Amino acid sequence: MKKHNPHDQFFIQTFTDENNMRVFLKNTLPPELIELIDLNVIKYETDTHIDPALHKNVTDLVVKTQVNSQTPVDIYFLFEHKSVYDDKILFQILRYMTTMWEKDLNEKKKPRIIIPFIFYHGKKKWKLKKLSEMLTDNQSIQKWLIDIPYLLFDTGKNVADFSEAMRLKVSIEMLKRAFVKNIDEIKEILEMIDRSGILEDELEAESFMFYFFKISDLETEKFMSIISNDLSINRKSEVKMVSLYDRLITKGKQEGKQEGAFAKAVETCKKALLAGAPVEFIVQITDLPLEKVLEIQKSLKIN
Repeated sequence: MKKHNPHDQFFIQTFTDENNMRVFLKNTLPPELIELIDLNVIKYETDTHIDPALHKNVTDLVVKTQVNSQTPVDIYFLFEHKSVYDDKILFQILRYMTTMWEKDLNEKKKPRIIIPFIFYHGKKKWKLKKLSEMLTDNQSIQKWLIDIPYLLFDTGKNVADFSEAMRLKVSIEMLKRAFVKNIDEIKEILEMIDRSGILEDELEAESFMFYFFKISDLETEKFMSIISNDLSINRKSEVKMVSLYDRLITKGKQEGKQEGAFAKAVETCKKALLAGAPVEFIVQITDLPLEKVLEIQKSLKIN
C-alpha cells in the first residue's frame, strides 16, 4: 500500500480545478506571458508519465494552454510542487522535459513548448542557482552550458491576490502555513475555511479538513477546545467541523487496521514462501491476490 504525501495530494486536488489554475496563472505569470496566453484554454495532460523512475522523484502537473493568435500554438506548463527545498530539482525538470520531447519526436511531432513552474512552500529559503552555476564557478565556461529558465511561486514571498477564487486563496494559505504549529495561525486557518464557504460542499470540506488535521497535529482535546471557545464561527460551522473530525478519525483508524492486516498478510506470505508452501495455498490463507504473492516470491528470489 503506497503512502501518499498529504502536501502532494492537497496540491493536486487544488490545481486540477480548472478555475483555480486559471486564477493562479492570471495572478502569477509575468505580464508578457499574460498578454500572449489564452487562459480560457486550460487542459491537463494525462499521458506524460512515461518514465516510472522519474515519476517517483517528482510530483508533476502538466497543463496545456494556448497562445492568442490566428494559428493557436500550445504551451505546456510543467508544475513541480516542492514542500522541501531541493537543489536537484533542475536536473529532474531537465530529465522530464527531455522525456516529453523524446515522446514527441518518436511520434513524429514537433517538440512542444514547455515552461517549468516550481511551486514551493518549504521552511528553508529558496536560493537555487542556475544550472550552469551548479556545474561550475567558471563564468567563461558557464556561458557555454545549458540553463533552464523557470517560473517560481514561493508562498513565503507571495503578494498575489487570489480573492476571486476563495478556495484557491485558502488552499495557498494552508500550504504556506503547513509547517507552522502556532495556535493563532491554526485558528486563522479554521476561520478562513469557514468564511470561504468550503464547509457547504461535503467532499471539498472533507478534503480541506483532512489536510488541516495533517498539518496541525492537534490532539482531540485541543481541537475541541479551539472549536468551542476560540473561534469566531457560527454554531452550524462548529458542528460541521466536529462531525468531519470524528468521521476522519474513524476513517483513519479503519485504514490503519486495513494497513495492519495487509502488512501481516505480507509477512505470512513471506514466511510461507520461504517454507516452501505452494503459491495457491498461500493465496488461500492470506487472501492476497495471486499477482501480489508472485511479486513477493520474485522479491525473495524464490523459483
